[in-house]
Amino acid sequence: MAKKSQLSQTDDAQSSRFFKRERLFRKLDSARKKPIIWISGPAGSGKTTLLSGYIESRKLRSFRGLNDLSEGPSVYSGIPDKNSIAGPYLLIFDNYHNVPYSSDLHRSLKADLSNIPKGVNVIFLSRHEPHPVLLAEVVSNGTLIGWDELRLNYDETKEFLSAGDRFGDDDILRLYRKTDGWIMGLVAHIEHNEGKEYSSCNEDIFCPDEIADAFAGMFAKLDCSFREFLLKTAVFRTMSAAMAERLSRNPHAEQILSGLCRRSFFIEKVDSGYCCQPLFREFLLQRARKEFSDGEWTEISHSAARILSAAGREGEAGDVLIGHGLWDALAGFIIDAAPAMAAKGRLEAVSEWTAALPEDYFSADPRLLYWKGLSEADNGGVKFLEEALKLCSALKDKEAMLLSFLALSDMYISSSEFSRAEGLISFVETGMRNDPSFSVSGSFGDAVMNLFVLMSVNRPDHPDISFWEDRAFVSVLAGHNADINRRLSAGVNLCRYYLWIGDFSKAAFIRGFLIDHIRMDGVSSKVLGLFDELEAFYDLFVGPTSAIIIKSLGLLQGPEEKGRIGLLMHGLAASIEEDDALSFDRIYQHLSSLLNSAKESELAYYHYLLACRGQINGDHDKAFYNQSLALNLLAKSGRRLEEPLFFIKMAEIQYERGVFSDADHFRLSAREAACRMNSSFFEHLCALLDQHVLFDRGAGYEVNDCLNKAMLSVRAQKLLGLIWTNHAFMTRICMKALQSGIEKDTALEVIRKRRLMPDTPPLDVEEWPYPVMIYALGRFAVIKDSLTLKGAVKLQSKPIAMIKALIAFGGVDVSKAQIIDALWPEADGDSAVTSFESTLHRLRRLIEDYKGIQLCDGQLSLDPRYYWVDAWAFEHMVGKADASWQSSRSAGHKNHDALNAALGLSEKTINLYKGAFLPADSDSAWTISKRESLRNMFVSSASKPGEYWISEGKWKTAADWFRRCIDIDGSAEVFYRRLISCYKNLGLNIEADKLYGRMQAVLSGKV
Repeated sequence: MAKKSQLSQTDDAQSSRFFKRERLFRKLDSARKKPIIWISGPAGSGKTTLLSGYIESRKLRSFRGLNDLSEGPSVYSGIPDKNSIAGPYLLIFDNYHNVPYSSDLHRSLKADLSNIPKGVNVIFLSRHEPHPVLLAEVVSNGTLIGWDELRLNYDETKEFLSAGDRFGDDDILRLYRKTDGWIMGLVAHIEHNEGKEYSSCNEDIFCPDEIADAFAGMFAKLDCSFREFLLKTAVFRTMSAAMAERLSRNPHAEQILSGLCRRSFFIEKVDSGYCCQPLFREFLLQRARKEFSDGEWTEISHSAARILSAAGREGEAGDVLIGHGLWDALAGFIIDAAPAMAAKGRLEAVSEWTAALPEDYFSADPRLLYWKGLSEADNGGVKFLEEALKLCSALKDKEAMLLSFLALSDMYISSSEFSRAEGLISFVETGMRNDPSFSVSGSFGDAVMNLFVLMSVNRPDHPDISFWEDRAFVSVLAGHNADINRRLSAGVNLCRYYLWIGDFSKAAFIRGFLIDHIRMDGVSSKVLGLFDELEAFYDLFVGPTSAIIIKSLGLLQGPEEKGRIGLLMHGLAASIEEDDALSFDRIYQHLSSLLNSAKESELAYYHYLLACRGQINGDHDKAFYNQSLALNLLAKSGRRLEEPLFFIKMAEIQYERGVFSDADHFRLSAREAACRMNSSFFEHLCALLDQHVLFDRGAGYEVNDCLNKAMLSVRAQKLLGLIWTNHAFMTRICMKALQSGIEKDTALEVIRKRRLMPDTPPLDVEEWPYPVMIYALGRFAVIKDSLTLKGAVKLQSKPIAMIKALIAFGGVDVSKAQIIDALWPEADGDSAVTSFESTLHRLRRLIEDYKGIQLCDGQLSLDPRYYWVDAWAFEHMVGKADASWQSSRSAGHKNHDALNAALGLSEKTINLYKGAFLPADSDSAWTISKRESLRNMFVSSASKPGEYWISEGKWKTAADWFRRCIDIDGSAEVFYRRLISCYKNLGLNIEADKLYGRMQAVLSGKV
């Protein structure tokens, strides 16, 4: 049993010079609620300093329970009873780790600890956890404060270093990480750099001599097997017991590590196993390099790398090999481990490995070049992949060549750098095609898909493109072992290609496949974005385009807009198609802010769309400026698939600007490119452009032949999208088609889809599908989108009266007051205005039109772009017919073309005039003036053909004509008199007498 001695009071005179740790002081305050406190931590962790500072801070009395155990055998004084010392106090057992494991003191203490007087706290300071004999008593009646709580946290480290201006925030963070909260290490670093400006230049001074000497003293006391074990396993930053056992070949690794951990010998337990305190690990590594030979240390490091890699810690394994200059091992390790690292998305580690590898290794193995290029994709990695491709080709390494081609083509495709693709296509396609092991599955299938994407975009005129298109088609549909994202991405490009070449059935088939697979597990957000863009692009061909605008506007509100420039571009195109100026402006503004991150091909498309917009607005110079930019950007991007489209647009613009030689050059270039790539879509666009030119330069049968070909092209290739064809020209050929009866259904579909309207509304083309058509001659009817509003017209009497009055007063710029006077003559001012506004709202709602019925500055109008009125068409036709008769008379009716034109216009005129203007409203005073005006116009205009035939002695023809006129308006005396004259000249006197009697009855009001 240990001897007992008198208690000696501790000396706290110097404690005030130590760092006061309020966090742990509060912990001790709480711990003192129980009689026992056990504080354990490694040497230099500040245990004694902590307790001294606490005693001084709280003004406590304290006594030593043992003499200084570091100086010799201990003498236990015992715990005095409550009468020996008055008041509360602390009984301190410092350096308890020096008590031998087999000492009787542990048992003596156990008996005393169960009977500690009230107000007394027994505190143990030790590097170890409690001895097994004491553990149960400490756990049940005490508090353990271990190394995790004892070490300095970052804020305490910062406070500790706050004196003076030597340490910035970065310096403090570096020191904190180096020392891991170990006070002794922190103090040693400060003292080592005393008088110096601490900065990152001191970073290499990781383990100062003062610390190394302290470690060496403790290290020397360990058993020889322990020392060897620690020196070998120091190569691991963290390790499991199994890893340590495998490397050290010591079957007691678990016992060693757990024992050192319990003894706080700078080994601690972490989630992944165990780890050394950073400074202690550096000491061990420095010591290991001295004690092991180069060969031994190389083998240890190599083994450690293999163990780390097997544990899935490839990054650390590579660092070990780099740290010890094991280049051969590192080269092999990169080849073995890089695929797994790439699968985990950790290519930055591979980049660090390849950066450390000496240059001469890359010239011998293309796989190293491949991984260097792939891991540095965003930092010039393309050149390494290009070198790898050449090297593996020279070495006839097919597998490495396919991998290098895949990586390189992936980079070209994702970055749209198709300008660099032509050489790559030529380099690989011959070898791949002639390979006897050719397949569309596995890596070869992946390569086929990428090769076709490059070829379709950069070399759409390649003589073998059909061969590769077939195989890409099979790879997309049947490449079951291929990565789903690669297949779907290739499918998107394949569908886009089919649209451009005019194979709409295949495009629809591939699109269906994509729809069926796009929601599968594992499909990336990038591929989902590509599919969304394709859907919008597809709708630009087949519609509807309004959905593209909605999706694009929704995109502006979300966080994805920067990654979805392509979809926003299609939204801009759709807003042009829909003539939606508000949406165009919103999308345009957002796109303008994103152009810095746009690819050259995206910028080319952007300026192409602005050129389309300029064309429609009649700003041909602006259109030329933007299309010039578009062509230059397209050439730089290497995208040749869209060349014919861009050439056609420039040809159109130059024709409109009158630069015919340049226009012809681009027209021929477009046709040559379309023919080379065998695109029926582009060939039909070129045919339309040719016909545009012939319409201006040709005549007669040529024009009719061109018109027929043009409409057949429109029908066959679904050329309905605004951005693919010229707006003004499509309007022109559709009008001619309706007038000539050529492909009328196709023309009507195009007009409705594209909302075509010439600058001057085609009032004389009744077949033109106006949104609203109003008939007021001989009847009244409103037809909305080919449907007659019968019931609504009967129920909504006042709105219908308003539109009738509007037409009666001319239909355009009719004053609000004039309408009010006609419809509400008895109402007072305010009431009349209210009635007007209410009726106008009801009229717009009835016809479902809020932009065609316009009220501006007190003037009400029907927009002639949306409304066709038979009275307007009649007036327009009368004007044309009268002008034509004047022209024919000037030539003495000898110009047959002019005469035939006049006769044809007169025929159309009487066909339009179905009777009196608004016959059901003859009692309304506001209809009289218009009715009489239109009737007089009809009588005057309709008389001219009959007068001509009478002058030519063609009495029968004249008689037939005037009979038709009387059937339309039986109250015009001039028609009767001319017809009577014709009958007499034809010898039909009885018929003439009867007609005269009828005339008298009509004019006298009896009929």
